[in-house]
Amino acid sequence: MLVAAVRQAAEGRPPAGRRLGKKAAREVDRTRRWREHANMSRHFVKVLPRLLSKFAADKEKVTPLLQIPQYCNLDVYDMDGLGSYLDAALLELDCLVQRHSDVAVLEACARAYGTYCDEGGSAHCQAAPACSRLVDMLVDVLTPLLDVFIQREKQGLFLGHGEMGRICSTLRRLAAFYSAHDLSSWNLYEKMDSLLTFRRHQGSLPTEVVHCALQCTYYALLWQIVAATDRLPPQVGDGRGGGQVWSAVVWEEGKMERDRAVIAALTGVRPHHWLASVLPGSGQGSWTLT
Repeated sequence: MLVAAVRQAAEGRPPAGRRLGKKAAREVDRTRRWREHANMSRHFVKVLPRLLSKFAADKEKVTPLLQIPQYCNLDVYDMDGLGSYLDAALLELDCLVQRHSDVAVLEACARAYGTYCDEGGSAHCQAAPACSRLVDMLVDVLTPLLDVFIQREKQGLFLGHGEMGRICSTLRRLAAFYSAHDLSSWNLYEKMDSLLTFRRHQGSLPTEVVHCALQCTYYALLWQIVAATDRLPPQVGDGRGGGQVWSAVVWEEGKMERDRAVIAALTGVRPHHWLASVLPGSGQGSWTLT
């Protein structure tokens, strides 16, 4: 209910069953909505770190709370000198990512980071380095684990359940962040490719590891398309460049298609016509995962 009320205040919608007159909506709402939204933003940027800390252990409660930043005017961090609350919120996000392995919580954290990291926003300068440090930490954890795993498998040895669990949980975190952030600079595609190549030859990877590795590979391909379409001219009748259009749909398209991509990669069922159909000027081609 709290998050629903925040969204309602941010979007200026009247409560269900109520309807404002057209004149009031035109004259009064514009100024009042701006003032109420600013006041609401000031309040929630202060209390959000405490809420995230209080409900950190409860994934059912903390997941919707992570939607609050997208409904706030984050400029209040700069305008009202509330930078310390931003630091506190980013710290809580970092703790949540390290504490939880549930996909819903991780994806909500990734989207919250995405809201804070929005270029041009007042939170970007603090949030972007914090997000990069978190991904650095995850990659630093994953890399030696993968190296040890592949080396032991080649020697006929096996990792313990604890080490394999760390690989799975780290891959799950990276896949969640890859769905909302371009992680190309961390070269995860090469790491996942070597892991999946090993799986094709040895066939000894747990299903969850394969699933998460394929998700990372899939998002890596999507973000490569984003980078390529950044160089496309603006859409006709639309002032946005191709890359901006694609960045806006990567999350939703990826969420709908990722399980289909996993099935395709595991079973060989292909092609993915949807990808070719939405690319400007792509014609009647098809894209596959190999």
